[in-house]
Amino acid sequence: MDADVLALPGTIGALVKPLLEDDTLDAVFGSYDSEPLEPALVSQYRNLLHHFVHQTSRQEASTFWAGCGAIRKRSFEKAGGFDAERYRGAMIEDIELGHRMHALGMRIRLQPSVQVKHLKRWTLLQMVRADIFFRGIPWMRLLFQDSRASREIGDLNLKVSGILSVVLAWMIVFSLILSPWFPKCLYGLIPAIGLILVFNWPLYLFFFRIRGPRFTLMIIPLHVLYHLYNGASVLGGLFYRFFIDKPLPGLKSIGISLRKISKKVSG
Repeated sequence: MDADVLALPGTIGALVKPLLEDDTLDAVFGSYDSEPLEPALVSQYRNLLHHFVHQTSRQEASTFWAGCGAIRKRSFEKAGGFDAERYRGAMIEDIELGHRMHALGMRIRLQPSVQVKHLKRWTLLQMVRADIFFRGIPWMRLLFQDSRASREIGDLNLKVSGILSVVLAWMIVFSLILSPWFPKCLYGLIPAIGLILVFNWPLYLFFFRIRGPRFTLMIIPLHVLYHLYNGASVLGGLFYRFFIDKPLPGLKSIGISLRKISKKVSG
């Protein structure tokens, strides 16, 4: 449990209950609630986005979240615990642990009904800095180093709609930059904006239902920014992959794994 969350009475019991009922289950984690304490726009957006992602993701998870979670002691020890050497601060140590657990065949369940209130106050700079340097790039490094991490694509923050939104957000930026010299670039602007709205419609509808139209309109630019710096995280991960990192010992890179899948499909 993170230090900056408020857990209601019964939260621990709700996390432990599935583990007591199912001996094959190794870990359980929950979600932030839909009523963040901090009223500021960025704080509301960031915490509600996290809530939405966890509420709409697969319950049979391939990773773990330590903000509100429980792991069996034997499973935690078998997986080797948190990697304190690799992650010396608060980064993605819980995600990486869940990744190792899943690779060992352990079962992890996302229990969306178990919720805690996040007390953190986010500023725009804090959000961008944390999402790029403490989450985005480390997560991309993990994906590019280990082909087994590719199983996480399609769930949580790695959904296909999010990946396509990153591409579209950068298309919008490049269209605007190049438009003074190539005016026809603007022709793709409206379709790109429209597709971003379509791909993220469930999220915007969620914001509309719980915070109203004004809030929803205000967070759309924030969400486009979110996609833009997620793209920057991918570039940062690629830089580490090609110039600094090596695939984890005994494992092939995600690129090799994806090429094999491509050959099987084409064959």
